Amino acid sequence: MQAKIDSAVEECREWIRMQHAYDNARFPSAGTAAHIISLEWLQKYKEYIFYNQVKMNTVPEPEADHFESKHPGQIQNKALLH
Repeated sequence: MQAKIDSAVEECREWIRMQHAYDNARFPSAGTAAHIISLEWLQKYKEYIFYNQVKMNTVPEPEADHFESKHPGQIQNKALLH
């Protein structure tokens, strides 16, 4: 279980690094590729990777079934396309 927690925390740190890079390049040149993602899915993903705990620099203490019950599943953007 600890290896999964460590992996999720490292994934979160990488996501935070990517978010900072995005924030620094918030207004890219015309023609630069952009991506959209469902906020609902993103919230589930952040919970899965212990986003709040990592941001607060605390040690995650997940439930025993965290990685099964909190997995966000595949990205679903259907609502964004309608």
